[in-house]
Amino acid sequence: MIYGTKEITTPALLDQARLTVTRLHLLQGWNVLIHDKHGLDAEVARLCREWHIPHTVFGSTVRPRNAASLKGYERVLAGAGQSRDNAVIHYMLNRCSRVIVIGESADCLAVRTFARVLKKDVHHRADVPVLVHTPVMNTDDLLLHGHFWAG
Repeated sequence: MIYGTKEITTPALLDQARLTVTRLHLLQGWNVLIHDKHGLDAEVARLCREWHIPHTVFGSTVRPRNAASLKGYERVLAGAGQSRDNAVIHYMLNRCSRVIVIGESADCLAVRTFARVLKKDVHHRADVPVLVHTPVMNTDDLLLHGHFWAG
């Protein structure tokens, strides 16, 4: 299973996703499980299609959201009181033997933690980009949006 952050997609994280898929391509015989999201997961699905790597995209909608084909798409239904994304992640974690998490966001931490609870082999890939300039805190953004914006 490859899980990518859903909050921010940087060129460095996209490179890390491409490198991960390249390594999987060399292993041969692995079936990649991918969440139906935009960003890193969509890039992983595109590369798997392009390089003919066996993969399955899991989502909660009738049609894939990340432009994946219907051929390798499985729909997961959420139970009562369960969010659709959490149902998909839970289903994928129960079906996989190894988890590769790309990113540092809160959702990545949650997936890593839950995978460890399920005794899965977890690998973390992160490439934090180096800031060229020092971020300036803007108090107007805090008042308007509830958080600081680096700019």
